[in-house]
Amino acid sequence: MRKILALSVLLFTSMLLFGQQRGSNDFFADDGFFDDDTTDVVADTLIQGNTFFKLFTGKPGKAALLSLVIPGGGQVYNKRWWKVPLAVGIDVGTISYLVFNTRQYNEFDEAYLDLLNGRIESYLGVTNPTTIKNVRDNANKFRQYAYIYLIAGHLITVFDAFVDNHLQSFDVSDDLSLEMRGGDGYGTRLSLVIPLHTTKYKKLAIP
Repeated sequence: MRKILALSVLLFTSMLLFGQQRGSNDFFADDGFFDDDTTDVVADTLIQGNTFFKLFTGKPGKAALLSLVIPGGGQVYNKRWWKVPLAVGIDVGTISYLVFNTRQYNEFDEAYLDLLNGRIESYLGVTNPTTIKNVRDNANKFRQYAYIYLIAGHLITVFDAFVDNHLQSFDVSDDLSLEMRGGDGYGTRLSLVIPLHTTKYKKLAIP
């Protein structure tokens, strides 16, 4: 149970860190930290401190928000149709598991109290209250696991929608080319040209 809870926290923390990548990397640049007047600093802190809500900005954030609110909503927004039944299945499966174990717990908890107080003589052929109590405790344990499975599974679908949409913005062309250049005083160079976003080119020169 601790491993599953740790995984849930790790996934959610990764989403928060991933959403901060577009921010400035210069810690001291124009943030007003050393200004005499701290009014602007307080205002900036209040605005910039809302990192959680910044996570749901832009197209990746919208996909994550839809997936958070609607099972499979982010996958539909990303047009990843084959992922929709998987995302919905995770939520439906974990919710069904939670409902089943909750009913089991309530049923055997009531039976245990009835046997203990003498309101009934047996339940499902069992007359020993301790036996019913053990079944009830197991159902309660599985019910607690079900809550963890539900949260972890749903966060996985949200994380998938966020990352999937974010990766869609990287348009790397398959058109790779090699160029031979020389006569620049440094000998012949081999350049690898990779078109990025169809208008920009990245050249890797190999002496």
